[in-house]
Amino acid sequence: MTKDFTVLSPDDSIETAYYLFEENNYEIIPIVENGVVIGILDRASLGEFFAIQSAKV
Repeated sequence: MTKDFTVLSPDDSIETAYYLFEENNYEIIPIVENGVVIGILDRASLGEFFAIQSAKV
């Protein structure tokens, strides 16, 4: 089992998340604050976010 894995913090940008998903082919990335998992971002949700943002333009 892997103990070292990539996480995001609440302060990381959406661009940082996108880069991590694309460069590493991740499906999910945990959001960690002060050593505690406070959420999970998945590739599908990120895609939905970008679709909504592009529709607003």
